[in-house]
Amino acid sequence: MVNNELRNDPVAQEAEEALYGENHAWLRSQRARRWLVVVAGAAIILSTASRLADWPFLALPAILVFLASWVGLRIAVRKIIDLPDQYIDERMRERRGIAYRHAYAGIGALLSVIMLAHIALTLLAKYQGWPSMTGEVWFELSFTMVFSMMILPNAVYAWTERDI
Repeated sequence: MVNNELRNDPVAQEAEEALYGENHAWLRSQRARRWLVVVAGAAIILSTASRLADWPFLALPAILVFLASWVGLRIAVRKIIDLPDQYIDERMRERRGIAYRHAYAGIGALLSVIMLAHIALTLLAKYQGWPSMTGEVWFELSFTMVFSMMILPNAVYAWTERDI
């Protein structure tokens, strides 16, 4: 793109600011990025547990902390996970691909655990009289999966990259 086209393209301007801007530089240290990943993971677990336990006074703050950490992670990794290929170099594309592969493997593992738990609980409900999983539990677990899918690519990239 020529410079005139860059000035009129909002995605190019956002990419330029995210990749080369020094705003929020304190979030880009490895220590800050890892803290954001830990906080996001804890917020997902806390929001799921509080929704399952029907504690809305704890669920809403946990969801807000999750959203804040998600936005912080996107800023900390310079939005590399979200930018189109034309705005990042080959190394960044390769590292982003690796982050996506690890994130999808993590989502697959989480889904496998949920399915195995469902099978086990169904068998226990059928033969031992245990309560089975209700639609409400499935609804809460689906929110957990959506939150996990939102955060995992950024979290993997933030955790594994040395310098961003």
